[in-house]
Amino acid sequence: MADVISAIITTLAADSPVAALVSTRIYPDQLPQGDPRRPGPAKLPAVRVQAVTGGSVHHMSSASGLASLIVDVDSYSLTRAGATALEDAVRLALDRYVGTVASVRIDQIISGDRRDNYEPPADSSDVGAYVSGRTYTIWHRESV
Repeated sequence: MADVISAIITTLAADSPVAALVSTRIYPDQLPQGDPRRPGPAKLPAVRVQAVTGGSVHHMSSASGLASLIVDVDSYSLTRAGATALEDAVRLALDRYVGTVASVRIDQIISGDRRDNYEPPADSSDVGAYVSGRTYTIWHRESV
């Protein structure tokens, strides 16, 4: 599963529209600690990729080698428009993607439900973060 998450991050980082918006700020599981509105490790905009669930597909007698992984990909920005634009770029990079990335064979990525949220500030400031996310199902080959 970690290899698939790394492959998704690599795919997003190699996509020019996504990279133009976030540079290298694409993270597994959570954004770095710190205040994203100030200089430091967690600047916005940024993308977070997190595994939700997954499993193997079996034939009648054995594993098929095919597996699915459902991931949430969240796009963070200081504005709603920025979060939406970043989420659109991520969707265009991932939806219906097929290929091999760092020895992970991806048979297809299918986009799912979209959601929008606002995360209030963690401190006494009045600036929070907008989050636009989507769920993706990643069909991939298991390593044997």
